[in-house]
Amino acid sequence: MFSLEFKERSRGPYKVKEYLPEHLFDFFILGFFDGDGHTDYKRTVSWSGSYDTDWTVLINMCHNIQLRYHVDKRINKKTGHKCSAFTIRHMIDVAKFINHFIRPNHNFGLLRKRKIINQENAESTAPETCPVSE
Repeated sequence: MFSLEFKERSRGPYKVKEYLPEHLFDFFILGFFDGDGHTDYKRTVSWSGSYDTDWTVLINMCHNIQLRYHVDKRINKKTGHKCSAFTIRHMIDVAKFINHFIRPNHNFGLLRKRKIINQENAESTAPETCPVSE
């Protein structure tokens, strides 16, 4: 794991992609989303990270499936705390992300996020919901 720079939080997960077979990429994104991601379904899908986070894997993913995104880096003037975020904001792009990566036949992980998605879906005309397994 040290050879993949896991000690350096801003690079480690992205180095894994270099060794990951393409057919497992969706599962990598699901795990990354479950660990560091957030959704309110209708408005955003986002990830948070350290100020120096390398967002290349997510940028490439967005280019591949034609999603608009935004990278934001912030430094708190009072505390000096540094962070960054990667966000997919447009409702159409959020729906495309969810339909591409959070599939009904993937019945594992993401339980809390599936509940948010299903709750929002029940209140909207959004795409088909994803089943929640306990």
